[in-house]
Amino acid sequence: MNTIKDLLLSYARYNLWANKALLEGLKKVDAAWLEQETNSSFKSVKKTAFHIWDAEYVWLNRFRGQSLPFMTKDLPAATPIESFIEGAEKFVEYIESREDSFFTGVTIFKDLSGQEHTMDNAGMLMHCMNHSSFHRGQIVTMIRSLGYAGELPRTDMIVYLREMSV
Repeated sequence: MNTIKDLLLSYARYNLWANKALLEGLKKVDAAWLEQETNSSFKSVKKTAFHIWDAEYVWLNRFRGQSLPFMTKDLPAATPIESFIEGAEKFVEYIESREDSFFTGVTIFKDLSGQEHTMDNAGMLMHCMNHSSFHRGQIVTMIRSLGYAGELPRTDMIVYLREMSV
């Protein structure tokens, strides 16, 4: 890796890979468990996955100059969980399209309460990918708490880096 862009693009690609890996693991789980309420930050696995999607959508819009006043993914129950991959795909595309100077710049945005912030773009991108990692971990814990004892994918970045170096 030679530039900040290369590093952050690698992180975004890892995020997409990890979301896809988790989704493959969730296909092994009883589909009813995805909707079942659990004691976590969000009431179900599916709601947690959609929160990942939603947060990625909100942050991506902030980079594009649009400060959204609310989370937006209040989706119909029929929306397939596979849809949450979309946010990670769009982040990869967005980072690929930016010039190197973008990553050392800043973005001014309003948070969900309307407070204005100025933050460095590289830090914001890292936050968003880290946020997704945090909630992927919650999803694994939720599935385990529901009784799933089967194998789930390891979504650590080191696993991704090993796979990419082969």
